[in-house]
Amino acid sequence: MNIPQIYHLEGDVWLVPCIANYNQNEFQPLAIPMGTGISDDSSSKKQGWSEAEDEMLLKIVESKGTKVWSAIARELNSIIYAGNNVRQGRQCRERWYNHVDPNLKKGNWTAEEDIFILEQQRVHGNKWSEIAKQLPGRTENSVKNRWKSMIKKAIREHPQGSDVITILIQEKKGGEVDMEENYDESELENKDETDHIFSAYELGSNQTNIIQQPQPQQTAINSVRNKLSSMACETAFGSGKG
Repeated sequence: MNIPQIYHLEGDVWLVPCIANYNQNEFQPLAIPMGTGISDDSSSKKQGWSEAEDEMLLKIVESKGTKVWSAIARELNSIIYAGNNVRQGRQCRERWYNHVDPNLKKGNWTAEEDIFILEQQRVHGNKWSEIAKQLPGRTENSVKNRWKSMIKKAIREHPQGSDVITILIQEKKGGEVDMEENYDESELENKDETDHIFSAYELGSNQTNIIQQPQPQQTAINSVRNKLSSMACETAFGSGKG
């Protein structure tokens, strides 16, 4: 069975169907040469990975290795999407290293891993890829989210201004460890009242304590005190003149 081509070759020129905007003299191609897929891969970026894709990606990588991602993507598209250009090499690589690789560790963080992340963050700051390289089976994102989860929990449990990293390290060495990945990644990514604290800790090894910002109530009290002090001084000078 012949599959009709949606392009035509004349010499060195590929003729493909386009959406034409004659007013602005613009033409949006609907296909790419040597393929039958849509050139715009924005839909594939939003399309979630199916279990069948993950299983096929595993088989292809086991056969081809982890170097030729463009070829891996082509084979995956050929098998799963009948040759349509849905998955890109970059997408296959990210999916492999973050989800499909059987050597990945998910959850069940040990005390030793937690201590290592806390201590290395003090040395390297937020260079999560450098830290993750030294933790086999852990990805950059999982290391970053684990650190944020520990810091956020410690900030809520300890007095404001505490050196929570030192406290956490001491707790972990004492055997108190949360073995589950009990954080919500979407929550960690949202901006909230702890964002400035995360930023302060991510400065690196020289940052050991949170810089406290004056609270609005304390600022108002200090302002009143300054005014009362000024009034008292004026009264004292005025009585002395009499």
